Amino acid sequence: MAAIKTVQGPAGSATALTGTGAVLTAAKAKKVITAKAVTDANGLTVAEKAKYDTAVSNSNTAKTAALTIAAYKAIKTARDLVDTAVAATLKAIADDKAARLILAGKLSIKVAKDVLVAKALTTCKNTKYDAYKATLSTAVADRNKKLASIKTLLDKKDKAKVAAGATGARCNKALTQGNGSARAAKPCTAETDCCGAAKGPVLATTAKGYWKDAPVMTIETCQPKANKTYKYAPPRAPMQDTDPAAAANAATQQDWPFVCIGGASKLAAAASALATAAYMMA
Repeated sequence: MAAIKTVQGPAGSATALTGTGAVLTAAKAKKVITAKAVTDANGLTVAEKAKYDTAVSNSNTAKTAALTIAAYKAIKTARDLVDTAVAATLKAIADDKAARLILAGKLSIKVAKDVLVAKALTTCKNTKYDAYKATLSTAVADRNKKLASIKTLLDKKDKAKVAAGATGARCNKALTQGNGSARAAKPCTAETDCCGAAKGPVLATTAKGYWKDAPVMTIETCQPKANKTYKYAPPRAPMQDTDPAAAANAATQQDWPFVCIGGASKLAAAASALATAAYMMA
């Protein structure tokens, strides 16, 4: 300030100037430039330059700080995202662990139930097999018993078989060799019997009567001449251990019409002669 005052002159003689440029300008205008003024001006220049450099340095430092702060903010944002992702991953791991524990528990329950089911099936199979064996043993015993009864029945029927020519015996015409051999002159031995034919459906009757296509069979047997019907008994059914002709099986027996073959033959001959005469007269 002393240098400036020296250059400017007495106080109040001119407008006060500050700064190196102002000092030099004032000195030049006054044409009073001394070595000290130059030195002071240079000092002021250096000082101003230092201030400028300091300002530039501070500005650069501020820019660097701002960039650093921005970088730290970006890092913090990224770190927050990573922390969120890690937290989500940890939660997913925990959830997966919990789900695995639940699944393991359910699997354990399933295995236990499978064991119970297998045990129950084994018990059921064993029980059913035991029941089957018991049923089979009973069935075999019943079959053997029935077979024994059937053998006894057949032996009894063979012993009680009616002799040839007796009442109830068959009097069918003997098989021929195609030579038309006649029936025996007296196939039935009893004078009160005749060799007659009984005809009827083989199948048993139903609630609606005989079946439409039931086959018809003829039985030739020695029966009393006065008989008009013949008691037909069907064949013994498989494993039937009772006699179909017994009174106990009357429900399966049928009354077939019976007629002596001799009388039928005469009637047939008369009908044949009448038919021949009618033919000859035509």
